[in-house]
Amino acid sequence: MSLVSLAIADRLVGHEDGWLVPLLIAAGINAALALSGVGAIISIILGALGFGTILSERFG
Repeated sequence: MSLVSLAIADRLVGHEDGWLVPLLIAAGINAALALSGVGAIISIILGALGFGTILSERFG
């Protein structure tokens, strides 16, 4: 999940000034999902979407 949240944070703020800000935002996203009751379900869904995207890019 942390790679997915890092990609989301990178899309939100970019990484022109380094990776610290996106990394902190990704940590905040992970913390918010961990505190909510649906964090595990969202993690599974986002992981499956990310894996599907990788397969789609690789095998066209």
